[in-house]
Amino acid sequence: MTQIWDTCLYSAGTLNVLLAMADHASDDGRDIYPGIDYLAAKCRQSPRATFECIRRLRSDGVVHLLGSRGEDLPPIAKAAGGRGRKTQYRIDLRRLREQQLAHCAEEPDCVHCLAGRKAAETTAFSEPRRDTAKGDNSGVKGEENSAKDEISRAHIENHQNRQRTSLTREASQDAGGDVVWKPLWIAFREWPGLPGTASEALARGAWGRRGADWPSDGELLDCIRAHGRKLAADNARRPQRLGAVLPVLPHNWLERDRGWQDHLAEVRARPAKIAQSVERAIAIEQRLGSRVYGALVRGLGLSDGEIETWFGDAVFTIADGRVRIDAGNAVKAARLRERYALKLERAFALPVDVIDASSQHLEAAQ
Repeated sequence: MTQIWDTCLYSAGTLNVLLAMADHASDDGRDIYPGIDYLAAKCRQSPRATFECIRRLRSDGVVHLLGSRGEDLPPIAKAAGGRGRKTQYRIDLRRLREQQLAHCAEEPDCVHCLAGRKAAETTAFSEPRRDTAKGDNSGVKGEENSAKDEISRAHIENHQNRQRTSLTREASQDAGGDVVWKPLWIAFREWPGLPGTASEALARGAWGRRGADWPSDGELLDCIRAHGRKLAADNARRPQRLGAVLPVLPHNWLERDRGWQDHLAEVRARPAKIAQSVERAIAIEQRLGSRVYGALVRGLGLSDGEIETWFGDAVFTIADGRVRIDAGNAVKAARLRERYALKLERAFALPVDVIDASSQHLEAAQ
């Protein structure tokens, strides 16, 4: 538990859940058996919020769900549960230390880290004064002044480091800053299987060095989301025993691999496709009429492509309390009766006749 208090990776509910789990753990982080309801009661929060905290800790690799043989299961694995089975977790202390060191390197001006160092320095120099005879103060005053000088130098160095880090960050941020970057990082965090080692600072640095050939921020956001959907589709086809495919770290995907190029053409073509779909829908509605188009879309749930396929050549006539549909040929008329006759009657709330007028004219002429 002391190692957890020495870190500043988590706060609020997630920190409470991690501390509650550490309260039940052995010295090596194992033997954690409490259930979700017990942890929720201990942390004074709902079971749902507790489950989300555990899921975050598992995705970061700090907490592992253990299998029946005590092996670490992948973050996407679910607890077996059931009567007589206990769900066991393990806190990865080595992973916790590694993440804390990475955090200190990336966030040297973190207020929590600085407060911890300041407290450590104050404790180091607050040694009790030696018992000496009255009037015998030789060397004590000099030692106190030396300690004060060292504390002052430490504070000055910390302040200078904070200034340098702040200037470096301001130089790396372009117009837009957090308002533009945060949605991009949120989209990255939604990638399935993204490891907890993914660094926001490195990703933002890669984004800050973007060149003139990069897409706009809106297009880049769509590319990130498209890649997330691709990862989800790949994992859905992947056997569960193999676990999820770990994606490339965001900063490498942005700068080294330029993975957004795989989705840029699709993203840029999307507005044109949407415009074409809108134009096609307007043309279909104008040709069929608003009532017929609304019945086919809302009543039958057909897409514009399906309407063009089945009713592109059809002629609708609504008169005398009936709906008359001329399908254009006998084969399509038979298929429409088979597939949509009852649905059309429910959509129009009128009797529907599906005919082939050309065949009827030909029979009359003969």
